[in-house]
Amino acid sequence: MTRFSILLVGCAALFAWQPFAAAQDSSPAEVLRGAIDPYSLGSERTRFLRAAGVDSELSEDEFKKNRETSGGFARVFDKFSTILLFDKNKNKQVDWFEASAYRGAVRAAVLAEYDKDGNRKLTGPEREAANRDLAAGKLPRISADKSSSSGRPSTGAARPAAPPSEPRVRSFRPSDAGSPAEARRREWEALQSRLAKKYDKNGNGRIDGREEWREAGPEVREYYRKREIERFDSDGDGKVSDAERRAGRERDIRANLRWQHDKDRDGELTGDEREAYDKAMRNYQDQAEHGEVRRQVFMNRFDRDRDGELSEAERAEIGPFYERVREEAKRSAVKQFDQDGDGELSQEERDAGRKAVEQMGLKQFDADGDGELSVRERTAAMRKDPVEAERLFHLYMAVAGPRSFGQGGAGGVGPARSIQRNR
Repeated sequence: MTRFSILLVGCAALFAWQPFAAAQDSSPAEVLRGAIDPYSLGSERTRFLRAAGVDSELSEDEFKKNRETSGGFARVFDKFSTILLFDKNKNKQVDWFEASAYRGAVRAAVLAEYDKDGNRKLTGPEREAANRDLAAGKLPRISADKSSSSGRPSTGAARPAAPPSEPRVRSFRPSDAGSPAEARRREWEALQSRLAKKYDKNGNGRIDGREEWREAGPEVREYYRKREIERFDSDGDGKVSDAERRAGRERDIRANLRWQHDKDRDGELTGDEREAYDKAMRNYQDQAEHGEVRRQVFMNRFDRDRDGELSEAERAEIGPFYERVREEAKRSAVKQFDQDGDGELSQEERDAGRKAVEQMGLKQFDADGDGELSVRERTAAMRKDPVEAERLFHLYMAVAGPRSFGQGGAGGVGPARSIQRNR
């Protein structure tokens, strides 16, 4: 199989082009799609955040206003009093985690009521009955213990809620002794210890609950803001410019790479060590250039006043824009690759479609014709034709399906394995 999939890292939702036509909202007779069956987590999150406004918490007034909006989060069967069953902190508002738990409970209740054959899907008469009742505002009784802890609709027995994960810090390995990674680990442990004295509610000596992190968050952000100034502010003006930040991060990268490739720990890079280090640095520099091009095309798309920053209004466009893009890509994938006309893509159709899209990308962007797209070729693709690059990316993702990023968040055919080779 060719390695067209490596185009995915550079293209992921970061290109400047005109949006696809907006997806049409479901008619009143089809109210299950998106909110219940099938459930679209990304789309629902976008709808919710748009309704909740700048504070990301949905109030009753915002709920009522959103209900009058086409394509809003609030559906005809939703009642704010029911959503408040999931208001854990009892502030009469709900955040996304609480709203997602509500959606999970709704799906569980609807399936329990209408899924007569137990296949976890609503089809035929089951779907007709569910759509008819929900369109009339009739929602089965739900309770706050019928959603999954992940925020996705429950597909089985309810599980106890798991605390949110703390900021990601790479696990320490014995080989890290004396390395930059060890220094970061020790710094993080010291910060954790200090924060625990103020914010640890359950007495386990750590900050590991959602409420604890919510309270500690401002202090954590301020700590790292000051640390960034200490590390990167080369002109002493008390601020960190983009150029200073990039230079500082490059110093960090160089230090890490030197440590990784100095196998005998003598502080010098010689022979094979130097060769491996130089190759890694070329890879880093190519990816740095790639990232800068991504940033530029992204800003060109959303920074309408060209002031170099994204205002709240400009940021608000991002989610809806890519929601429309993804929906159009899904329709396009079905139109092109649904051979049996059932309106869905089977695994065989997905496999064939994925190969076809790979060949489209290689035909346009594989400059040396070796059947791969290197980092530099992906960068050139974004510079040459960001519209086509993004179209192919989203078409590929629609064909590959929800597993296209693989296990652990970024593997599979996409980002985590994308840097296959470098020139």
